[in-house]
Amino acid sequence: MAKTMLTYTTVNNLGERIQKMQRDHILRSRGETILIGKILEDIGKYCGVGSDAIDKVKMHINQPSLPLAMKIAEYFKCRPDEIFTLVPIRCSHCGAEWDGANRETTKRLICGSCKQVFEPTMN
Repeated sequence: MAKTMLTYTTVNNLGERIQKMQRDHILRSRGETILIGKILEDIGKYCGVGSDAIDKVKMHINQPSLPLAMKIAEYFKCRPDEIFTLVPIRCSHCGAEWDGANRETTKRLICGSCKQVFEPTMN
């Protein structure tokens, strides 16, 4: 039996927050650059995961677990929904929200409105 698939996904602004942190550091230190890799390492250490795990969340490759999302938000001293946002999966042909009823595979969905096969995107 096919696994149930959610009709929504999450997007995040983690990359923008990391870039802002880098810019703020440059301003505070009068031009001294901090590498993004160092910021990823610091966030990972705070959250108890590797910098590669944080980078994959930032790049929208992996979805964080709820505890990890909460620790990332805690690191930035904000609420999780200020970084992670739920968005509906939309058909790339007609823009309708996917109803969750039909799919070829987990990567190829069938729109309930226009009946076209599409691949979900992160926007």
